[in-house]
Amino acid sequence: MAGALFRKMPLVRMKAISDCLAYQKESSGLAASLTWSVFRMKEQRCRLKSHWVQIRKCLRQHLSACNIHMKKPEKIRILIADDHYIVRIGLVALVNTEPDMEVVAEAADGAQALELFGKHNPDLVLLDMNMPIKNGIQTTMEIRSKFPSARVLILTAFDGDEQIHKALQAGAQGYVFKNSSGEKLIPALRAVLAGQRWIPKEVASRLAARKSFEELTPREVQVLNELAKGLANKEIADILNITEYTVKDHLKNILAKLRVADRTEAVTTAIQRGIIHL
Repeated sequence: MAGALFRKMPLVRMKAISDCLAYQKESSGLAASLTWSVFRMKEQRCRLKSHWVQIRKCLRQHLSACNIHMKKPEKIRILIADDHYIVRIGLVALVNTEPDMEVVAEAADGAQALELFGKHNPDLVLLDMNMPIKNGIQTTMEIRSKFPSARVLILTAFDGDEQIHKALQAGAQGYVFKNSSGEKLIPALRAVLAGQRWIPKEVASRLAARKSFEELTPREVQVLNELAKGLANKEIADILNITEYTVKDHLKNILAKLRVADRTEAVTTAIQRGIIHL
């Protein structure tokens, strides 16, 4: 009779044993020995009565009395920063669908993201590239300088190689586009959390192509920014407090480095690559 009842309730018994072993693992020394002894004693008594579920109850009562508790697995804590409210709540909803993840804070700009990171110390921060007050690159640099072990994943709608390069130089461990699906974003989060870099194939190809171009100097970038405003050489010279001939020399170097034929094409290429922004 007892054997028949035993065969009807194997899952309950297995759960009881599993709980016992888990509790025992969290214990040590005398507490661990007491845990297993109580289980064996209660198991023998309950086997005859066929009340396997009582094992778990007895264990919980005993461990509670000994102030021993099984730890629940901690969730991955994430901070999301994006100045577009609808995008942000969508990201929050997506991340929170993962059973082992939770969004602990939301920021609408880079300065707020920096403040909330210090307050919540999340496992990972998902940062929009273009935010007010402090952009994603500035925020990443400051977070990594204050918290060197911080994990940062950059989220953006732009794919210019210069922006990507600067973000990675600032300390970001990954880069994803806003048009990515949840099937791409969640693996990116997990990869960065695991200490890996996440760089999409199209991003990697742009970074590889970037190496073939000579880098512009800070002054040349300044000249490009003024060119983008439609200013003439003399106007640029007055603004930058340099001679018109110097502006022409910078322009010549810019055309050569960007491999373009004229100033209009130079501005277009610079915008596409993320070197300058309108």
